[in-house]
Amino acid sequence: MKISILDLCPVFERQGPAAALRGSIELAGKAEEFGAARYLVAEHHANPASAATAPEVLISAIANETSTLRVGAGGIMLPNHAPFRVAESFRALARLHGPRIELGVVRALAGRPALSLALRGTTPSAEPERFRRQIAELVGHLDDLSAAAEAPIPVRVLGSSQPVAQLAAELGLPYGFAGHLSLRGARQAADTYHRHYRPSPGHPEPDLLLSLGVYLADDPGRAAALARVPATALLHARQGRPSPLPTVPQAAEMQPTGPEQELLHRRLTDWLVGDQQTAVARLCDLATELAATEICAVTSIADPDERAHSYRLLAAAACSV
Repeated sequence: MKISILDLCPVFERQGPAAALRGSIELAGKAEEFGAARYLVAEHHANPASAATAPEVLISAIANETSTLRVGAGGIMLPNHAPFRVAESFRALARLHGPRIELGVVRALAGRPALSLALRGTTPSAEPERFRRQIAELVGHLDDLSAAAEAPIPVRVLGSSQPVAQLAAELGLPYGFAGHLSLRGARQAADTYHRHYRPSPGHPEPDLLLSLGVYLADDPGRAAALARVPATALLHARQGRPSPLPTVPQAAEMQPTGPEQELLHRRLTDWLVGDQQTAVARLCDLATELAATEICAVTSIADPDERAHSYRLLAAAACSV
């Protein structure tokens, strides 16, 4: 099984956005060393827990510091942007950095309607058929902007619903299920994608990537403590209190009750949390259940050494699957 990285560019207490951006560039270099299949950068806006506001800028910075690693977006919120502008940006990235650049797109808006309006200049729509037309328009622009002998830019459709999975299948494009948000519906989306897949010139076979929260350590207890940090931050965001990710002691002090405790437990259960042995067993289950060919790990850990070690344990576990 292939292993890749989806970087939310997490911002932690006492560090700040600049440190988060530098940390992403440093992590990408380590990912190249242990053989990650690709390094994807998310898009988030007005989120104090993420510095991934301009993925094209960060992608270029990462590509500058690596030589073989595939680098791309995971993904661009297409309803918030003009497809032609996205196509121009990624064609420019490919001209600067060669065929390592790839493009993932999502149907999500930026959160608040006013924020989406500020990004696009008009009120965007996330309606499924509109998303289909935007993808077709984007792919067409990428083709039109290609000069002779320029490699095509791979496009992947990302999402967490059956309609998006079916859309990716009907278009004959690679698909990524956003399991780091929730694994609910993952089996149904995977089945829909494989059942309805229509081979396309560049993609004769279905290509299913699963993003997943991954928090591994030599000590399972330490892994659980590390995973509680982003889970707590997500809980704060659901409560309307978005903030930078807390420290491990701060997250441990929080004692949610009732529905909040249930939400926290569900998040930690969905994620891959434990040691390398735990990872081997879980990866085998996911490969069998979803027919996923690649796990794209989301690992928001403040300490860069612990973060890199979690990825290395995952890569080692994947060699056994």
